[in-house]
Amino acid sequence: MLKNDDKQAIQLSKQALNSLSDTDQMGVMGNLVYLYAYTNQFEQAHQLLKQYTDQYKFDTDGIEFITETVADMEDMYKKELAKSKGATPPEIEPADASVPEKFTFHPTFPNPCNPSATIRFDLPEQSRVHITVYNILGKEVWTYKGGNAFFETGYHSIIWNGVYNNGQSVSTGIYIVKISGQGFSGSRKILLLK
Repeated sequence: MLKNDDKQAIQLSKQALNSLSDTDQMGVMGNLVYLYAYTNQFEQAHQLLKQYTDQYKFDTDGIEFITETVADMEDMYKKELAKSKGATPPEIEPADASVPEKFTFHPTFPNPCNPSATIRFDLPEQSRVHITVYNILGKEVWTYKGGNAFFETGYHSIIWNGVYNNGQSVSTGIYIVKISGQGFSGSRKILLLK
Protein backbone atom coordinates (compact mmCIF):
# COMPACT_ATOMS: atom_id res chain seq x y z
CA MET A 1 0.00 0.00 0.00
CA LEU A 2 1.31 3.45 -0.92
CA LYS A 3 1.86 6.06 1.77
CA ASN A 4 -0.13 9.27 1.38
CA ASP A 5 3.05 11.26 0.66
CA ASP A 6 3.98 8.85 -2.15
CA LYS A 7 0.47 9.01 -3.63
CA GLN A 8 0.50 12.78 -3.48
CA ALA A 9 3.94 13.05 -5.08
CA ILE A 10 2.89 10.76 -7.93
CA GLN A 11 -0.39 12.63 -8.45
CA LEU A 12 1.32 16.05 -8.46
CA SER A 13 3.99 14.82 -10.87
CA LYS A 14 1.34 13.49 -13.25
CA GLN A 15 -0.49 16.82 -13.14
CA ALA A 16 2.73 18.73 -13.73
CA LEU A 17 3.49 16.75 -16.88
CA ASN A 18 0.44 18.31 -18.52
CA SER A 19 1.16 21.90 -17.52
CA LEU A 20 4.92 22.39 -17.87
CA SER A 21 7.20 23.26 -20.76
CA ASP A 22 8.90 20.40 -22.58
CA THR A 23 12.22 21.09 -20.81
CA ASP A 24 10.58 21.01 -17.37
CA GLN A 25 8.55 17.93 -18.30
CA MET A 26 11.78 16.05 -18.93
CA GLY A 27 12.87 16.42 -15.29
CA VAL A 28 9.42 15.69 -13.89
CA MET A 29 9.07 12.60 -16.06
CA GLY A 30 12.47 11.29 -14.91
CA ASN A 31 11.52 11.88 -11.27
CA LEU A 32 8.17 10.17 -11.80
CA VAL A 33 9.98 7.09 -13.13
CA TYR A 34 11.99 7.05 -9.86
CA LEU A 35 8.84 7.51 -7.78
CA TYR A 36 7.18 4.55 -9.47
CA ALA A 37 10.27 2.42 -8.90
CA TYR A 38 10.64 3.63 -5.29
CA THR A 39 7.05 2.58 -4.60
CA ASN A 40 7.65 -0.79 -6.29
CA GLN A 41 5.38 0.01 -9.23
CA PHE A 42 7.87 -1.30 -11.75
CA GLU A 43 5.43 -1.87 -14.60
CA GLN A 44 4.47 1.82 -14.53
CA ALA A 45 8.15 2.79 -14.15
CA HIS A 46 9.10 0.79 -17.26
CA GLN A 47 6.17 2.18 -19.27
CA LEU A 48 7.08 5.76 -18.40
CA LEU A 49 10.78 5.05 -18.99
CA LYS A 50 9.90 3.85 -22.51
CA GLN A 51 7.96 7.07 -23.09
CA TYR A 52 10.90 9.09 -21.71
CA THR A 53 13.31 7.21 -24.00
CA ASP A 54 11.11 7.82 -27.05
CA GLN A 55 10.56 11.49 -26.23
CA TYR A 56 14.09 12.42 -25.11
CA LYS A 57 16.34 10.25 -27.31
CA PHE A 58 19.06 12.92 -27.15
CA ASP A 59 19.46 12.37 -23.38
CA THR A 60 21.46 9.16 -23.78
CA ASP A 61 23.36 9.53 -20.50
CA GLY A 62 20.17 10.28 -18.58
CA ILE A 63 18.35 7.36 -20.18
CA GLU A 64 21.20 5.00 -19.33
CA PHE A 65 21.39 6.27 -15.75
CA ILE A 66 17.63 6.04 -15.14
CA THR A 67 17.47 2.59 -16.74
CA GLU A 68 20.31 1.27 -14.56
CA THR A 69 18.87 2.80 -11.40
CA VAL A 70 15.38 1.37 -11.99
CA ALA A 71 16.91 -2.05 -12.78
CA ASP A 72 18.97 -1.90 -9.57
CA MET A 73 15.90 -0.93 -7.53
CA GLU A 74 13.82 -3.70 -9.06
CA ASP A 75 16.58 -6.25 -8.50
CA MET A 76 16.92 -5.20 -4.87
CA TYR A 77 13.14 -5.38 -4.40
CA LYS A 78 13.02 -8.90 -5.85
CA LYS A 79 15.90 -10.05 -3.65
CA GLU A 80 14.23 -8.65 -0.54
CA LEU A 81 10.97 -10.35 -1.46
CA ALA A 82 12.78 -13.65 -1.91
CA LYS A 83 14.41 -13.35 1.49
CA SER A 84 11.14 -12.43 3.22
CA LYS A 85 13.08 -11.39 6.29
CA GLY A 86 12.21 -7.71 6.42
CA ALA A 87 14.66 -4.85 6.13
CA THR A 88 17.89 -6.46 7.21
CA PRO A 89 20.94 -5.86 5.04
CA PRO A 90 22.30 -8.81 3.10
CA GLU A 91 25.12 -10.73 4.73
CA ILE A 92 28.51 -9.90 3.32
CA GLU A 93 30.86 -11.82 5.56
CA PRO A 94 31.36 -15.50 4.67
CA ALA A 95 30.40 -18.06 7.29
CA ASP A 96 34.04 -18.93 8.01
CA ALA A 97 34.94 -15.22 8.49
CA SER A 98 37.94 -15.58 6.20
CA VAL A 99 39.96 -12.67 4.85
CA PRO A 100 38.43 -11.19 1.69
CA GLU A 101 40.14 -12.37 -1.50
CA LYS A 102 39.71 -9.05 -3.32
CA PHE A 103 38.39 -5.53 -2.94
CA THR A 104 34.60 -5.54 -3.19
CA PHE A 105 32.26 -2.56 -3.05
CA HIS A 106 28.80 -3.86 -2.19
CA PRO A 107 25.51 -2.16 -3.12
CA THR A 108 24.49 0.49 -0.63
CA PHE A 109 21.65 -0.45 1.67
CA PRO A 110 18.89 0.56 1.69
CA ASN A 111 18.60 2.04 -1.76
CA PRO A 112 16.59 4.17 -2.06
CA CYS A 113 17.40 5.50 1.39
CA ASN A 114 15.80 7.92 3.83
CA PRO A 115 17.89 9.49 5.25
CA SER A 116 20.88 7.19 5.82
CA ALA A 117 22.61 4.54 3.74
CA THR A 118 25.11 1.86 4.72
CA ILE A 119 28.23 1.78 2.56
CA ARG A 120 29.86 -1.66 2.65
CA PHE A 121 33.18 -2.84 1.27
CA ASP A 122 35.76 -5.61 1.72
CA LEU A 123 39.54 -5.10 1.84
CA PRO A 124 42.01 -7.96 1.28
CA GLU A 125 44.75 -5.92 3.01
CA GLN A 126 44.96 -2.86 5.23
CA SER A 127 44.73 0.38 3.33
CA ARG A 128 43.97 4.09 3.40
CA VAL A 129 40.56 4.51 1.83
CA HIS A 130 39.00 7.67 0.42
CA ILE A 131 35.17 7.58 0.57
CA THR A 132 33.28 10.49 -0.98
CA VAL A 133 29.65 11.17 -1.87
CA TYR A 134 28.97 13.39 -4.90
CA ASN A 135 25.73 14.87 -6.18
CA ILE A 136 24.54 14.09 -9.70
CA LEU A 137 26.43 17.15 -11.01
CA GLY A 138 29.72 15.78 -9.67
CA LYS A 139 30.03 18.23 -6.78
CA GLU A 140 31.49 16.77 -3.57
CA VAL A 141 28.83 16.52 -0.87
CA TRP A 142 30.45 14.49 1.92
CA THR A 143 33.79 12.85 2.65
CA TYR A 144 34.35 10.18 5.29
CA LYS A 145 36.85 11.36 7.94
CA GLY A 146 38.23 14.06 5.66
CA GLY A 147 39.28 11.50 3.05
CA ASN A 148 42.08 10.06 5.16
CA ALA A 149 40.63 6.93 6.76
CA PHE A 150 42.73 3.86 7.49
CA PHE A 151 41.04 0.44 7.48
CA GLU A 152 42.36 -2.97 8.50
CA THR A 153 41.95 -6.09 6.37
CA GLY A 154 38.36 -7.32 6.49
CA TYR A 155 34.72 -6.46 6.01
CA HIS A 156 33.67 -2.88 6.63
CA SER A 157 30.54 -0.76 6.71
CA ILE A 158 30.04 2.91 7.36
CA ILE A 159 26.90 5.01 7.41
CA TRP A 160 26.26 8.17 5.43
CA ASN A 161 23.43 10.07 7.14
CA GLY A 162 22.34 12.05 4.09
CA VAL A 163 24.23 15.20 5.07
CA TYR A 164 26.80 17.58 3.66
CA ASN A 165 30.24 17.85 5.27
CA ASN A 166 28.85 20.76 7.33
CA GLY A 167 26.10 18.56 8.78
CA GLN A 168 23.17 20.07 6.87
CA SER A 169 20.74 17.62 5.28
CA VAL A 170 21.00 17.08 1.55
CA SER A 171 17.92 17.24 -0.64
CA THR A 172 16.13 14.38 -2.36
CA GLY A 173 18.11 13.18 -5.34
CA ILE A 174 20.63 10.81 -6.82
CA TYR A 175 24.08 10.66 -5.27
CA ILE A 176 27.24 8.79 -6.23
CA VAL A 177 29.45 7.11 -3.61
CA LYS A 178 33.05 6.70 -4.71
CA ILE A 179 35.59 4.58 -2.85
CA SER A 180 39.25 4.53 -3.80
CA GLY A 181 42.52 3.37 -2.37
CA GLN A 182 45.85 2.02 -3.49
CA GLY A 183 45.10 -0.21 -6.47
CA PHE A 184 41.29 -0.17 -6.25
CA SER A 185 38.27 2.04 -6.80
CA GLY A 186 34.54 1.71 -7.23
CA SER A 187 31.37 3.76 -7.33
CA ARG A 188 27.70 3.20 -6.53
CA LYS A 189 24.51 5.20 -7.02
CA ILE A 190 22.25 6.09 -4.09
CA LEU A 191 18.73 7.44 -4.45
CA LEU A 192 17.89 9.55 -1.39
CA LEU A 193 14.21 10.25 -0.88
CA LYS A 194 12.71 12.36 1.87
